[in-house]
Amino acid sequence: MEQKPEQQKTLTRLVLCAILAAALYAALNQFGERIPQLAPFRPWLAENKIQAIAVGAAVLFGASLLLFPLEAAEIPPPPSGEDGGPCAGYERTCEENAEF
Repeated sequence: MEQKPEQQKTLTRLVLCAILAAALYAALNQFGERIPQLAPFRPWLAENKIQAIAVGAAVLFGASLLLFPLEAAEIPPPPSGEDGGPCAGYERTCEENAEF
């Protein structure tokens, strides 16, 4: 299954964020007792491992997009003037002063 290069870059970034979130969860699970600010969240983290990793991956992915935005695909400029426009190639079928 082939993917476009920009999709491949986004997918690679997302996978790296998920791996980093899983590693962060494992580190918090092992060394979390040393951080007293996590005490209220430890029961939730223990019960909802997958959700905690998913939230961490989403936060990391968002932060990576803020720090390193994806390259914008080159979009051609819209046609200007009488050369094009949204009605180019269509004929007017009613008169301008027609009453309905």
